[in-house]
Amino acid sequence: MIYTEETDYRNIEMSKRLRNILERNEIKMLCEVSNYPKEYFMECRNMGVKTMQELLRVCEEQGIKLHSIKEMK
Repeated sequence: MIYTEETDYRNIEMSKRLRNILERNEIKMLCEVSNYPKEYFMECRNMGVKTMQELLRVCEEQGIKLHSIKEMK
């Protein structure tokens, strides 16, 4: 199921770790993650490879594309 861009990620199934990372970085809506490069999230506290893979999966399921720093330039 794809949600609207304004989807509050609290309504999306994800791990508590990923939810905490988003909250700690003051990301309120899932669509906001596309404003940051993938590399930004790898620098977040408690973000490891598995949690990054989960973030990419959740974004893909919601139709949100994350870009690298090079792609954003």
